[in-house]
Amino acid sequence: MSTPKVSAGVLTALMLSMLLAALDQTIVATAMPQIASEMGDMTYYSWIFSIYMIAELMAMPIFGKLSDLYGRKRMFLIGQALFIIGSALCGYADSLIELVLYRGIQGIGAGAIMPIAFAIVFDLFPADKRARMQAFLAAVFGIASVFGPIIGAVLTAYLHWRWIFYMNVPLGVLAVLLLIRYYKETYVRRHSMLDLPGLVLLFGSLAALLLAFEWAGSSFSWLSPQTAAIIGAFFILFVVFLRVERKAAEPFIPLHLFSSKRFAISQLVGLLQGAVMMVTIMFIPLYMQLASPNGVAASGYILMPMMIGLVLCTVIGGRLVERWTYRQALLLAGLLIMCGTLLLGAMHVIQADWLLIGGLIVLGGGLGLSFPILFTTSLHGAEQEHRGTINALVPFFRSIGGVIGVSIFGTIQLHRFANSATGDSGVSQNDLQAIHAWLQHSGGGDPNLQLLSEHLADSIIWVFQASAGVALLSLAAGLWIGRERLMIPPEPQTSETEHTHSRTHARQPGEV
Repeated sequence: MSTPKVSAGVLTALMLSMLLAALDQTIVATAMPQIASEMGDMTYYSWIFSIYMIAELMAMPIFGKLSDLYGRKRMFLIGQALFIIGSALCGYADSLIELVLYRGIQGIGAGAIMPIAFAIVFDLFPADKRARMQAFLAAVFGIASVFGPIIGAVLTAYLHWRWIFYMNVPLGVLAVLLLIRYYKETYVRRHSMLDLPGLVLLFGSLAALLLAFEWAGSSFSWLSPQTAAIIGAFFILFVVFLRVERKAAEPFIPLHLFSSKRFAISQLVGLLQGAVMMVTIMFIPLYMQLASPNGVAASGYILMPMMIGLVLCTVIGGRLVERWTYRQALLLAGLLIMCGTLLLGAMHVIQADWLLIGGLIVLGGGLGLSFPILFTTSLHGAEQEHRGTINALVPFFRSIGGVIGVSIFGTIQLHRFANSATGDSGVSQNDLQAIHAWLQHSGGGDPNLQLLSEHLADSIIWVFQASAGVALLSLAAGLWIGRERLMIPPEPQTSETEHTHSRTHARQPGEV
């Protein structure tokens, strides 16, 4: 295996790249008022967030498969280059539409970085260390979620919002240099035709699915012809995609993977837990703006207990999965997640800071435990040629769950708010969405809207109660994961500076 120096160099490069990609999901939040003020355009305001997530999600399975075909290092460096170029262009953007376009390039790069980083760790480290090393990468995501808005606020206040993007350039280049210096990948490439029809269909179906949940309930009604048309396009493209993938020599998503009960259950659990996580991340800050005397200031740091629990338990989960069966480990994670949501849902009875903080710590702990567990269960017994794809599918399904969960629960929460508020205040339902947005930013400080603020807080607590049902489904699904445990086979000896990534024919001259 690689020497400790080589392993540390590669792991540093991967963690730095993951940190930058994860930070850019949240770092722009506190800079948005300055960006909108400087550019004087609110038309595409929300797309600065949305385009990054959509591009990242669509890129994950695509680059995961490409890394299986053409090597981890090459695809990772391409993704890192896209991220660096996109970051530089974002800092240079002169209009909001340019910024949205360049954020899309950033998102594609991030969609390559995240899954391939996990695949490199799986290839590089021996079996008894993989779960722990992957846990460190997963912990980086939690750290970035906490500190992203804080770093964005500091850079915006003391430098300029453009430095939010410019800082990625030197740090990204450093990660590239470290990876080039320390990661010596030898792989054997297969002569195979790239599944271009599958790529186009996968791209189109994912775009339709994500846009449906992005726009439904906000830009369009769930029952509108526009929503029906987008969802219909998704189903048509997805059915055709499945038919093409069954016949493809190198499918982007090998459908036979889902014939494994363990793999299929792992993705279902990840999807459900992703919904719980993102719903909490979205609604807890809004609840704090309404319920805390400190309002917006309190909402800025309230997620920290959740992320502390997530980071600590991610590392613990990497060790736990080495000692327990998959079912035992996943059930413990599921129980913590369900208990955390129940504590948050109990705030309508006991309005206390300890209940909120305790619920977030327990919920974050359960999510942290599940991260390395789901990677390990998904990769159990996987062929070498599919590891990149699998490492992409695990975060992909979790993120898809987050998108779907936020969209559905957001719509339900708004309707519940509307039903309770119109009954007591006589406010028109047409005004409710605007009031919802106003209260989100002001915290409901206007005495004339205090009643509406209380209704909004109650509707958010109901969301936490309902998310406990999703957590229960995740817990129940974990019962079917099986009783296998991590098998640690003897590791073959390799040179000090090389790690072999098996393929079927010798590396060509000049390949990275």
